[in-house]
Amino acid sequence: MTYMKKEMLHQKMGSRLKRLAKEHRLTRGDMAEIISYSCGHISRFYKGTMEIPDSAAQILSDLWGIRKEYILCEDDFKTDDEMYSYMNESAIKDMQTAIDYLKTLGIVFRPCTAFVCPLTALYQHWMQMQEYIKDSEIERLKKEYDFDLPSNEFHRTYFTEQCYVELSSPLPEIPFLHLEDVSKSSSQESMVFLKSSDEKNPLGVNCGVSLFFKVYQNSQFIRNANIYDLQDFMKKLDAYSKCTVETILFDS
Repeated sequence: MTYMKKEMLHQKMGSRLKRLAKEHRLTRGDMAEIISYSCGHISRFYKGTMEIPDSAAQILSDLWGIRKEYILCEDDFKTDDEMYSYMNESAIKDMQTAIDYLKTLGIVFRPCTAFVCPLTALYQHWMQMQEYIKDSEIERLKKEYDFDLPSNEFHRTYFTEQCYVELSSPLPEIPFLHLEDVSKSSSQESMVFLKSSDEKNPLGVNCGVSLFFKVYQNSQFIRNANIYDLQDFMKKLDAYSKCTVETILFDS
């Protein structure tokens, strides 16, 4: 980093620190006492003539409940929620751009969301969950399982069964999905796990939400694909060769 860039960064850090202190109604003396520096140091931090130490930023981060990286101007996300929300929105926007492009080649990646849980838990919360489940999936479940059975008999009959159903909302506008969990999982796996202790969990048992795509070519269903299949497909794609497109699609 050049001297000029470093100087500008320190000025930005100082300005942000001064504004945060004002928001929390803290004087220079208050700030000095909190981070164990002199009032003169605080003035130099504010002016940008001295770099804010990492240890001081951590103290303020813990005190104010905001990210240390924000205080040090490493990014502009004040909280983890802000960061994950942005990451999620950006990821979906990039994904949608890729999906729109593939449509021009006659290939449709239709986003879907599936819920994975014990069948007995779904039975117990059946009325609550129906509003989230796709209509065709509700009909399939009713044909495959006898939801008219009394509770004890249903649990005895299906206590080992796991349920995998497509939800009516694709990506991820579902009340019990945390945006930050979706963002975290998108770099590791396509399944978001909901713990039984999570107060937003609709079932109160360990379950999961899987993000995937149904792939169609010229309106014909080809296969299911996950987020990484879409990303990998776009990396390999030669936009000028329809033969290449078909080879990647069917061989993946």
